[in-house]
Amino acid sequence: MTARDTTYRNPPMSRRAVIVLAVIGLILSLFLQIVGLIQTSHLLEHAHRQQALRTAELLVPGVEEALMVDSLYRLPHLLGSASSANPDLAYAVVCGPTGEALAVQGVSELSADFASHLRKHSTPGPDPRIFNVKTEAGTLLHLVRPLRSGTVGYMHLGVRWAPVDAALRQACLNMLVAMVSGLLLCTLGAWFIYQRLTQPIAALALAARRVGEGQLDTRVPERPDADDEASLLAATFNQMTEKLQQHVRAIEGSRAALADEKERIQAILDSMQQSVIVATDDHRIVYSNRAAHALWSEADFSPGTYEQVHAQRPQLLTAFADVATGKSPQKRMAMEVHNRSLAVVLAPVRGENEHLLGIVEITTDVTEQIEAERMLAHTEKLHVVGQLAAGVAHEINSPLDGAIEASRIIEQNAGDATKVLRFARAQRDGLERIGGIVRTLLRYSRKRPEGKRAPVEVGRLLAETAGLMGHRLTKRKAKVRFPAAEQTRYMLLGDDLELVQVIVNLLNNALDATPEESEILIEVAANAKHVDIAIIDGGPGIPPEVAPLFTPFFTTKEVGKGTGLGLAISRNIVQEHGGEIRVENRSAPWGACFTIRLPRYQSTK
Repeated sequence: MTARDTTYRNPPMSRRAVIVLAVIGLILSLFLQIVGLIQTSHLLEHAHRQQALRTAELLVPGVEEALMVDSLYRLPHLLGSASSANPDLAYAVVCGPTGEALAVQGVSELSADFASHLRKHSTPGPDPRIFNVKTEAGTLLHLVRPLRSGTVGYMHLGVRWAPVDAALRQACLNMLVAMVSGLLLCTLGAWFIYQRLTQPIAALALAARRVGEGQLDTRVPERPDADDEASLLAATFNQMTEKLQQHVRAIEGSRAALADEKERIQAILDSMQQSVIVATDDHRIVYSNRAAHALWSEADFSPGTYEQVHAQRPQLLTAFADVATGKSPQKRMAMEVHNRSLAVVLAPVRGENEHLLGIVEITTDVTEQIEAERMLAHTEKLHVVGQLAAGVAHEINSPLDGAIEASRIIEQNAGDATKVLRFARAQRDGLERIGGIVRTLLRYSRKRPEGKRAPVEVGRLLAETAGLMGHRLTKRKAKVRFPAAEQTRYMLLGDDLELVQVIVNLLNNALDATPEESEILIEVAANAKHVDIAIIDGGPGIPPEVAPLFTPFFTTKEVGKGTGLGLAISRNIVQEHGGEIRVENRSAPWGACFTIRLPRYQSTK
């Protein structure tokens, strides 16, 4: 609009009056523009502060949660998300309760002055505190947000004033342009500023206030055909709130997903029969499931420390310390609690870069399992006894027939004292042989008290085994090549009946694998610490595909000829004696070789 426009006419007046009116108009225009700039400045600053406060409040829950559960690796992700959501965020720093920086975003390296500045303002005070700081990059709005009143730390945010300054500079430029445009345009300029700048800024301020109150769907009306500052601010504001809303939704979605995942994992752990306790390396318990509270019912979980829960179990505290310090990668132990047999495993929980997050204790009640294994072992022993019964009966028949025949001869020659004495002695020898065989079988089949160990000679073990297996060896026409007597005088400390059961099981397997009229070899070797008893059959050896050889109920025999428990129980017996069983194939004419390695007993006399 110009002075010649028909829609606007200046009234006729003198030159002085025109000048006065122009000056008055210019002053009024300048005044109005200054007022508009001041109002704009205050509104933009308010909106800027509200945006900084909103950004801080969105970060607080996640940062506090990460600090409280020692998940510091999550802090850079949270700060990075906030930086992406707010382009004006120059830096973000999370400090500990004493002001030390724990996570930094936007600052490649903390200078001494900046670190001192953070420590200075990391003190309890009004919540939150906002002030301006001068940096090499210009003046920044600095916001200090205590986390849980400073007990877990502080969050520092630095927000650039650049968008506000840019808007103010542009407004000042418009003011100068309006002044140069002439006196006649002052009134029009004032009206234009009011219509085109002040009202949109007010709408922008109102929208910013609503966004600060949490109404992230607030938008400022835009004019697509306009390119003035107010339109630019409106478009920029709308883009900013749109991105902020998207990031807030993403953060809320992530939090909801984490909450659901936490609830699902907790439900799974609570449904487990095993006791699960998770504690940090400083003994603070962060999780315990229902089974843990039921198992350690006498313990008080309310203080939340591992030491208090297991104050009466120093072996667990020692194992926990070994795992926490890295002395042991994990600990496994067996213990008795409330007349229950427990298997306890302690293992570290590590995060990214092998960072130690805590220690998990998993305790399983194996009372029924141990009892079942004991019953299976006794059942297998009775099964072996059943196999040997036929052989024992045959061994008894010969001396029994001899004793009956001697009784008949004695009866027929009652008057011949010499003959009666000779056949009476033969009768007694036969009956004593029968008694020895029966006693050996009964001793082998009888269930003995747990933990009864005594020194036993290897030669006696082999002799008793040969006596029990004699008939089966004869029936199979197989020969057993025993080592020389001087090679079997080594002593072991153990349960002789359990060790006989192991050798009987291995000899039975060797007989099943060895063809009739073949030979089985037994070798004995020893060093200062161990005694090795090797049983070598004449069969084809162990095929490579037969992997679960010591698995319970696994057998390669025909149905009805094997229970699949012999090797598994034999291995358990040997392991309980502190030894091991290993298997290998020998070169022809031999087949599989089962070697029992047991600790050697050295007399202290």
